[in-house]
Amino acid sequence: MRIPTAILAVLLAVGLVLAPAAAAQEGARVERVSGDGRVATAIEVSRSTFERADTVVMAYAHEYPDALVGAPLAAALGAPLILNDRDRMFPGVSEELERLDPQRVVLLGGRRQMGPEVVDGIEALGIAVERVSGSTRFGTAAAVAERLAQERGTATARVFVTEGIDADRTRGWPDALAVAPYAAHVGMPTLLVDTDLIPDDTARALAALAPAEVVIIGGEGAVSAAVERDLAADGRTVTRIFGPTRYATGAAVYDEAVAEGMNPATTWLATGGNYPDALSAGATVAARGDAFLLVDPVDLDRSAPTRERLAASRPDLVRILGGTAAVSDQVVEQVRDVIGAQ
Repeated sequence: MRIPTAILAVLLAVGLVLAPAAAAQEGARVERVSGDGRVATAIEVSRSTFERADTVVMAYAHEYPDALVGAPLAAALGAPLILNDRDRMFPGVSEELERLDPQRVVLLGGRRQMGPEVVDGIEALGIAVERVSGSTRFGTAAAVAERLAQERGTATARVFVTEGIDADRTRGWPDALAVAPYAAHVGMPTLLVDTDLIPDDTARALAALAPAEVVIIGGEGAVSAAVERDLAADGRTVTRIFGPTRYATGAAVYDEAVAEGMNPATTWLATGGNYPDALSAGATVAARGDAFLLVDPVDLDRSAPTRERLAASRPDLVRILGGTAAVSDQVVEQVRDVIGAQ
């Protein structure tokens, strides 16, 4: 039975009719970039791109804000962003620092994120340590933004703003994760807000940076209309990139990023179900000029906007962050079908 065109369009829109697998694309492939846990995955991400680095940026592995706002600074410094525990050198981190042979490590966050044991471990390798931090996650984001402006030596034309904290642990991070590679690519900072207010540290950073444009990532459930009005109060242009789901928001960010030169021929995918495996990816994706999307961890068809972008761009290479606990083998096979990987 032929399905009427109008009905077919609706079914496709809600994912009830699946598109056929793409024709085979010679040389197209899908590969994982993963290690045994988030720190080991960050090390593998670093190894995928950096032979060595004069500077390494390091963030706490078990919270998301510092690593995600740190991506533009790491990109500006030509540095990988690796993760660590707060009170020890996690296995493999010292070896990665020795391989990269940096002159300095820039720690993101205060002593509660990167404690004295970490400083001692880095200095024991003969590497200088600097710290960029504030008294809260909002303050650290502000300090990173100001340090980024110093490194770039130019006015900050644009600032991205995302929700920085949420009582629901499944929220608060997806928008910041989606925008981190894009922010790193264009060299503009990400500042954090509460859903319904602009913290003092963020307000001070906005006043100091004086951007002409503020781009909110996410819908009003993440950053409220009241915050949007407050952001515009000083005459700034305020726009919003968002969709009805985290995957739609990620796809909208992807569209903007590709329009500004990020190349979807290689596209990185990170689970939209949790943040650990993608924390370090922003700087690396930007350094390579690649594209980035969030994906459902179990079924590609539950992240239809991502599937649609992959089908349209048909990347030569898709790199999936994390092991099967982050992104299932089923998703890998679905991605292979969509891009026509042999």
